[in-house]
Amino acid sequence: MKVSDKEFWGELRRNKALYSRTARALEKKYDITYTRQSVKERAEKDIDQLNDIVEENLDVAEEIHHKLMLSEDEKIQIKATQFYLKNKGKGRGYVEKQQIEINEPKPFTWFDDEN
Repeated sequence: MKVSDKEFWGELRRNKALYSRTARALEKKYDITYTRQSVKERAEKDIDQLNDIVEENLDVAEEIHHKLMLSEDEKIQIKATQFYLKNKGKGRGYVEKQQIEINEPKPFTWFDDEN
């Protein structure tokens, strides 16, 4: 039995573009063998539709993240806000940098002219 495009894309959307989960759902629903790789290959033939599902998932994740930023639990609110600023606030200077200190008097000996 061949799974129609409408059925395939509906199942992929219901399973949030997770290939293995979609393959299992198709196998169960249509009593056929469908592999993760088959789902991946078929999905990647229509990148626009696949990207639309991924974007929808990102919308859901961002909505949940914004709810966490408004949480009444202050620790959750702070962590969610820090994560947001670190990832979305770079243009406003919210950049996490790492500072490394070297306490040796002359650490870079390979630059010395010993010849």
